[in-house]
Amino acid sequence: MKKRFSLHAAVAASLCLAALPAAAQETKPWIHVHVTESGDSPKNIRVNLPLSVVGVALEVAPEKIVEKGRVRLNNADISIADMRRLWAALRDSGDSEFVNVDDGGQHVSIVREADLVLIKVDDRKDGKDAQVRVEIPVKVVDALFATEGEEIDIAGALDRLQSERGEIIRVIDGDTNVRIWIDETASSS
Repeated sequence: MKKRFSLHAAVAASLCLAALPAAAQETKPWIHVHVTESGDSPKNIRVNLPLSVVGVALEVAPEKIVEKGRVRLNNADISIADMRRLWAALRDSGDSEFVNVDDGGQHVSIVREADLVLIKVDDRKDGKDAQVRVEIPVKVVDALFATEGEEIDIAGALDRLQSERGEIIRVIDGDTNVRIWIDETASSS
């Protein structure tokens, strides 16, 4: 009887230990948006949502805005189809600098480094310092342009973001700071 109990306990313990890594892998990503404004009327805004909630919000959005997780952009200066063709050509170029503009107090660069597209804007005009940093995984851009016509696939991009972690957008503009990141915790820090 003792041997059978010990065997059952050992099997149960082994199953529990084997399930731990699987349980750790099933953590759900959260998207965090933190906006702070100093100055005359300081504000501090924090939004913390499971990334899956953003997907559900797309599903319930009015059809004028989103249909089947896709956004149609009709009034753009450049067509989505042209952007898709441009991206197809750029994505195959590997690591490279696509855009570098230095215009007095403003510097803009768009660079592909490994699996990221990095967008950096530094603006030092009119005595104000503004910085924008955006890191977009190549697979997310691929998902955005996976549709046809004048649509981008927001749902597909969100699906690809499920495996991403870390900061994706940072904006510093005078008294306003915006930070957007993805991690596995419900609270922002």
